[in-house]
Amino acid sequence: MNKALLLLLMTCFLMLSGNSFAQQIVRGFVVDSVTQKPIEGAAVFFDKTTYGTITNKNGFFVLKSREKTKSPLVIKYLGYRMEKMINPPQNKNVKFILVKQEEDLNAVVIYLDKKRKKNTLQQKKSELEIDQHLHLFKHYFLGKGAYKNKVEILNPEVVKLVSSKDGLKFTYTTEKPLIIKNNYLDYEITYYLEKLVLYRKANELIPHPVMDHYEYYGTALFKDLQKPDKIRNKFKKRRNEFYYGSILHFMRALSKNELEENGFSTFDMNSNWITIKSTPKFNFMEVMPPNKFLVFYRKVALRVLPSTISDFETKGFPHDASLIIARNNFGIDEMGNFFPWNALIFDGKFGREGMDKSLPLDFQPYP
Repeated sequence: MNKALLLLLMTCFLMLSGNSFAQQIVRGFVVDSVTQKPIEGAAVFFDKTTYGTITNKNGFFVLKSREKTKSPLVIKYLGYRMEKMINPPQNKNVKFILVKQEEDLNAVVIYLDKKRKKNTLQQKKSELEIDQHLHLFKHYFLGKGAYKNKVEILNPEVVKLVSSKDGLKFTYTTEKPLIIKNNYLDYEITYYLEKLVLYRKANELIPHPVMDHYEYYGTALFKDLQKPDKIRNKFKKRRNEFYYGSILHFMRALSKNELEENGFSTFDMNSNWITIKSTPKFNFMEVMPPNKFLVFYRKVALRVLPSTISDFETKGFPHDASLIIARNNFGIDEMGNFFPWNALIFDGKFGREGMDKSLPLDFQPYP
């Protein structure tokens, strides 16, 4: 056989083999827990990535991704509880059973939709108050740069609110997924919000970033509105700008033990430089962090007086400084996905990252 032809065949084989090993394929059926009938149109996706699909009329789906990820596989359909699976079986038919969601009939729900008039309590809510609640929700969920960066929720009417009697705790949920259009980065995000809980020290309906504490969780599917081979330079520049110094960038660097090489410095609360301990596991890195530590990006630490570090929690943080509170050890895969999601609390720069700055886990910076 011609040597050149043999070399070409071997190269093609290696390329195909490499792709097959890297690719992740999950397939299966989604059915109702009671009737065992297939559910058509259920969303199936790897959380916070661009990899997603929906089930057909037989409840069947095939989902492919270019990289292996520890990001959970999410199965969601309106009116049913969400199902999640970490490390789903590869290329085997898996049966996913969805259970119908029960409504809390005792909860007093306020719909943040001025057109909806379902009960007397809703009628008593002024349009101004509804607007204020929506502004509060958007401020913390989307991020304070959302207006500037032209990030909008296309269906805000699906947001529901349950308020404590003293008005110091707000719990926001949605009856349908939120559709978020990020015009600045050119992504459309389908976000299945489980809840956003806002704890307050003042009952005014305006944001108080220093006094307010909030946390939210849910699952997201990103859709890139740019064609892969024709991404405009302005979107490349903006995406890179938001990526460098972000939580995603930090987690990827930490998973490879390359924090310094990527411009990150870590300190304890006494302003001592520290190394974050980690141990490699199968397919991920286990991180053993201190209870609290500070993260600085691009040597900003040199411009901060050590005596001020202990005051950050009360006086606020420098622009590129972040505080991470670790509830327990956590894992990170090579894509930068950390788990479990509630292992860490972010403040400072990382704490200001809302949906306005979110990038999919499969994002790679442009050269």
